[in-house]
Parts: sequence; structure tokens; C-alpha cells
Amino acid sequence: MYLTFLFVGMAAPDVQQPLVPAALVGIVAYVVGSLFLSIFSFSSTAILHCFIMNEDVGGSDITPDSL
Repeated sequence: MYLTFLFVGMAAPDVQQPLVPAALVGIVAYVVGSLFLSIFSFSSTAILHCFIMNEDVGGSDITPDSL
């Protein structure tokens, strides 16, 4: 957001409120970041559930010994 604020202030001096585009960039960045972290959270939870399920059933031949 700060870089957008500086860039709009220098590149387009006729823009009277550079906070508006900076706020829009901040909102878009927050949404993209939260969506990415949401997908990462779901996938890590699924991997953890698969690992626990494998441990509960006693493992298998394809399970590495290091786990």
C-alpha cells in the first residue's frame, strides 16, 4: 500500500487523493493473501488427517520408516 501511495503521488500528481488507490490495492492484496493462506491451511490439515489415519490403521508397506 505504501509503495502504491508513493507511486501514485509521484507518477500522477493530478490525483488529489492517493490514499484511495492505495486502499484498493491493500484490499485486493488482503483478499488474495487470505485466499492463498486458506487453501494452504486446508491442504495442510488434509495431509495431517491422512497421516493420523495411516497411524491409526497401523501403517502400510509404502509408509516410510522415518514417519
